[in-house]
Amino acid sequence: MKNIQKKMCIVIFILLFLISNTGLCVDIAYSKYVFDNDVNINFSIDGCNFYVDDSIISGVKVTEIQKNNYNISKDKKIEYSTKLLDMGFDSKQTLCYIYPYLYYRLNKILDSEIILSQNATVSVEKNTGNIKFNNSKNGVELDKNYVFDIILYNLINKIENNVNFNKKVVYPEVDLNTLKEKVVLKAEFVTNFENSTNERKNNIVLALKSLDGAVINSQNILSFNQIVGERTQNKGYMQAKIIKSGKFVPAIGGGVCQVSTTLYNASLLAGLEIIEVHPHSLRINYIEPGFDAMVNAGSSDLKIKNNTDEQIIIATSSINDECKIKIYGVKNDRKYLRKYEESDYESEVLDNQTLIKKGSIAKASLLIYENNKFIEEKFLREVRYKPLIKTDSDEIP
Repeated sequence: MKNIQKKMCIVIFILLFLISNTGLCVDIAYSKYVFDNDVNINFSIDGCNFYVDDSIISGVKVTEIQKNNYNISKDKKIEYSTKLLDMGFDSKQTLCYIYPYLYYRLNKILDSEIILSQNATVSVEKNTGNIKFNNSKNGVELDKNYVFDIILYNLINKIENNVNFNKKVVYPEVDLNTLKEKVVLKAEFVTNFENSTNERKNNIVLALKSLDGAVINSQNILSFNQIVGERTQNKGYMQAKIIKSGKFVPAIGGGVCQVSTTLYNASLLAGLEIIEVHPHSLRINYIEPGFDAMVNAGSSDLKIKNNTDEQIIIATSSINDECKIKIYGVKNDRKYLRKYEESDYESEVLDNQTLIKKGSIAKASLLIYENNKFIEEKFLREVRYKPLIKTDSDEIP
């Protein structure tokens, strides 16, 4: 009998020890709050009523401490909230920590009521050289921090009245009229490729597509080679005539220089700054002498700087065998006209050679006008073109 009593005492001691170390005493202590710990709020936004509670939502990540504090009483939650505010936490942080599920629901509702304003935009109509304007949209703003402040204040002070929060209209920074003032046609330039081979036409069209819609931000530099990329068969480029070592020879990507030349001239007329440009070694027939722009993916580039305070937009077109490039941006303060002078020079021809075209020297410049008055003539460059000579083994291009 004594052994049985002894064993029972041991069992009771173990149970008391387990209870005191597993938190069961805590649960029992707060059992009176089981029906008093539900938290819910009612509020309105522009007269539309919402109800939010703090019931558990699967998928919401909470800490172990938040889990342990979930079933504590309203008064304890208020006590903890007040302490956090005294420690310097704001209302949003306090709600998120003490009432994580309520905060999740509340924040989701507030986000759904906010509509961001949209600035007016401009987009390029592909292969037309034209742009179109897209209208701006007003937004709706709700001061979330103010809502958090009021909700937490009411929870702490056990205020149950329905609070109405008002939204306000947010206007976009750039409306349609403002954008149309910033984006106008600055200049355009056209060269013709009607008499080109189909392969050359293909290459011109591909390069124009690469440039169509290109944007140069204020004070940034556009690299033709970077935008168009390497001219390879994998990208669809074909073999056509290029100028190499003073001769017309077939190569992949022939004709792309007509696109860079067209862009160069459009940029000149738009008043943009030319950082890098290279002439051909031979005179070409699709542009006036001195205004050509030779490019080579491995060595020579055309680089143009946007020297304005707004974006520059490039739009292209290849319709009707016209290589057309338009440049859009802020209105030009000045008008630019191209001017060139060309003179031939004597070319040495050997007995087995035939002179097709004489060598020439071209001087290119820009005539600058402001308010229809001539301001200055800006010299661009002097180019010495080699003569075009045919040997017995050459084909006339």
